[in-house]
Amino acid sequence: MLAVLLTAGICGFAPAQSPAPLRESGRQEKSSYQGARSQASQPRSERPAAAEEPDEVPSGFSSKDKDTGSGKSPSSSKSSSASSKPKTEEELQVSSGIQDIARLAGLEARVELYSHACVVDVDEGENPYDVTWEYGKLYDAYVEEVDWDLLFDGDYYIRTFPGLAHLYHKDKALLLRHFQTVGIHEGRQGCQGFNVAAYQKNCDAKVRKAFGDNYECYYFYYAMNQKTQKGVVTTGSEKKQLATKLTHMQQEELDHVNEYRAEVGVPPIEYDAELSALACYRAYIDALEDWDAHDWLNAPENQEEMYSMMDMIEAKNWSENTVHGYNRNRDYVFKQGPATAWYINYRYSEDHYKAMTAEKYHYMGSANCYISDYKKENPRHPDAEAVYIHYDVFVPDLITPVHN
Repeated sequence: MLAVLLTAGICGFAPAQSPAPLRESGRQEKSSYQGARSQASQPRSERPAAAEEPDEVPSGFSSKDKDTGSGKSPSSSKSSSASSKPKTEEELQVSSGIQDIARLAGLEARVELYSHACVVDVDEGENPYDVTWEYGKLYDAYVEEVDWDLLFDGDYYIRTFPGLAHLYHKDKALLLRHFQTVGIHEGRQGCQGFNVAAYQKNCDAKVRKAFGDNYECYYFYYAMNQKTQKGVVTTGSEKKQLATKLTHMQQEELDHVNEYRAEVGVPPIEYDAELSALACYRAYIDALEDWDAHDWLNAPENQEEMYSMMDMIEAKNWSENTVHGYNRNRDYVFKQGPATAWYINYRYSEDHYKAMTAEKYHYMGSANCYISDYKKENPRHPDAEAVYIHYDVFVPDLITPVHN
């Protein structure tokens, strides 16, 4: 018989970038930011051995365009990421040549450069599940040119990356867009017949010299040069994902967590893309359904789904840190949420700091900022009309396409 071990942890209410006082007294401290309150809290979920009763323990979970400061969600904004200057028709011309495709190497999306872009509005936008990655018109032109049936099979992608599929609610159109904009940069295998590591190993040396480890270029070149590339071996025993791309917000979180771990002499923690997708799912579901803190995790009706999430990455332990910020002004939430330094909230809360620096945790995933209308009648947040949410998730072990 399976069971989940949960403890509420010590929760604090604090403004961003300020120490979080303990909640044991039941007091709620208002921030200086128009009455907003951010809640950092931390439970732990474990799966004990079969037929054992759980025991409670202290809880420890290249483009260079300028940021506009518009406060809009990236899912509702289509700003080009490749350049702020208009492109000529010649510059946007799509060609299957090696050097032409090599122009796509090293492009960076806004979400990689600015935390302000790392926002998901779950109430609006074409993709309420995750941030939008945009690389500009030239990149989009190449995406339009490729026959993606050569590279992508939705069912295969769902089976291979179950955490990502769970975040995207198995929406194959959105998963294809993820593959086109993120997955191919990470060297993800999108179908049974094409593994980019195998193709990179077996393709012509001049192709490898031109593209290096810019995996996205290999996908475009292979798909656009079928007459000459059909004979190249594209399958083998290579990994099904070669790298992980982080947003600016996720990279900042990882860097500071590892700074804190260095403070206590603990080895750096590794980032995992599947665990990150599940951290984003936790933020998404809390924002969508108005769950506070770890209420979703504690609710009996969600235990089966929680077990399923742990099974996706073959983890036996799950610990999470979270900040929930509440405000009566939705526009303000879009400014404050992305500007919040989550790691500072966690740094000055003893239990959260312990979770970040625990030697037993070897892997982490981190959410972006999820924002939603807040519809509850909650005496703890009587005037709140909007909420912004973040999660860090830590596990001691897992098995995923990157870490196996």
